[in-house]
Order: sequence, then C-alpha cells, then structure tokens
Amino acid sequence: MKKQSKLAPLLLMAAGSLLLLGAVAFLVAPGVFLEQATPMAVTAVDPLASVPRISLDDALAAHQAGQAVFLDVRDVEAFNSRHIAGAISMPIEQVADRISELDPQAWIIPY
Repeated sequence: MKKQSKLAPLLLMAAGSLLLLGAVAFLVAPGVFLEQATPMAVTAVDPLASVPRISLDDALAAHQAGQAVFLDVRDVEAFNSRHIAGAISMPIEQVADRISELDPQAWIIPY
C-alpha cells in the first residue's frame, strides 16, 4: 500500500476554502470583481434638427398675410376630410416628384 502525503489534503482544503471565500466575496460585493458599467448617454440623431421651426401663431400670421403657403403632406383622404383653407395637398411620398410645382421663392410651411 502506498503512503499518502499529508500535504495533498491540506492543499485541497486550502484551495477549496479560497474558492468558497472568493464566491462569497463576489456575491457580497460584485463591483469589486466586475467593472461597473457606466450608463452611456443616448443621443438620438434628429435628421430634421437643421430645419428651421416656426410657431403656430407665426405660421398662421404669415399665411394670412400672404407671405407663406401651407403644404399639407398628409395622404389625400386626410386632406379631403379636413385641411387648412388655401393649403396645397401634396402627399409626402409625392413631394420629390412634384417639388417643381412649388414656387421656389415662396415660404413653404409643410404640415
């Protein structure tokens, strides 16, 4: 029969104790072992951010003074059900093909 070393069981117990101690420490304070995620700032890119905006009151005043034209870009059914008096109907999917119908010197206010 082979004589077993008394050191092997001690090493095994020490390794197991360290592993158990590490697991407990991880459960108690995971931030010590893991890099804390910092929330990333979510920045939405607005493709229309450079388009000038106008208040409703200013748009109405310009339209009433004949300085602006309202361009209704909703579908024809929505336009026919209700629209601003004097507005031009041009559904958004048609604007690229029909843009030449608009006066390039006019102040066009789409809605």
